[in-house]
Amino acid sequence: MLGAGASGGLLTAWWAHQRHKRRQSDSVALDMVAKQDARIAALEARIASDRKAAEAREELCEAQLSLVRHELKNVEGAFDALLLALRHAPPERFAAIIDEVTEMRRARRVEQAERRGEVRQEVQVEVSGRNLRDRARADLET
Repeated sequence: MLGAGASGGLLTAWWAHQRHKRRQSDSVALDMVAKQDARIAALEARIASDRKAAEAREELCEAQLSLVRHELKNVEGAFDALLLALRHAPPERFAAIIDEVTEMRRARRVEQAERRGEVRQEVQVEVSGRNLRDRARADLET
């Protein structure tokens, strides 16, 4: 009888040891899951930030494309005006007309360069404002 009691005690001690080992391995697994969740959250935040940066670049490209379209229409209009003026003007006025159109184009180029700078600055301010808000949110979340 003493042998059965001793083996029962050993068996109980062994089960207790196995439960403790299982708790440790469960704890390690849960820690690994928590680390993976944190990495996933960081990657998702980075993806969201990259997506917003891409949207901002797209807005800048759209604004620049709009300016180029506008400039093209201006050039076409100036060319049409030049042709019309040359068609109906006497030959001695050709030089004066060409000078007027050249001066008009020079003034438009200055305006267009200023507009490009304004659009670029507006988009950059908007993008930097978004980046600051995103960083502040990320700091608050962590």
